[in-house]
Amino acid sequence: MENAHTKTVEEVLGFFVVNESTGLSCEQLKKNRERWGPNVTLVKALFAVLL
Repeated sequence: MENAHTKTVEEVLGFFVVNESTGLSCEQLKKNRERWGPNVTLVKALFAVLL
């Protein structure tokens, strides 16, 4: 999603197909990891590049 900071909460939730109250289902989490990759911190990402 480009310019997520300019979107409403509803637009972001809809884009990522997530429910604000319940979060992601296990199936949604699996699909998102396949599509977007795992969550990593900037420090871990930079460290991985250096190795």
